[in-house]
Amino acid sequence: MRERLADDITVEELAALVDVSRFHFIRVFARSTGHTPYQYLRRIRMRTGAELLRTTAHPVARIAGICGYRSAGQFAAAFRKEFGVSPTRFRG
Repeated sequence: MRERLADDITVEELAALVDVSRFHFIRVFARSTGHTPYQYLRRIRMRTGAELLRTTAHPVARIAGICGYRSAGQFAAAFRKEFGVSPTRFRG
């Protein structure tokens, strides 16, 4: 997931990599990580976004793309939900 952060990653693709059904993959993944695959991917994207906001001068729109969001608005909404502040305020 980390290697393809900007890509649309489906549960079906992940399950196929380990040759199990989609439903079995979700169950085993959640049991071992405490998160569904989607929750886990979102957390990786948010943590990466926060790190980029702290360590680079990239515009929020560029960070959004790097983290797999189609727009700065989508990224900002997800970021606000995860951290309680906007990306701009977090950076400030």
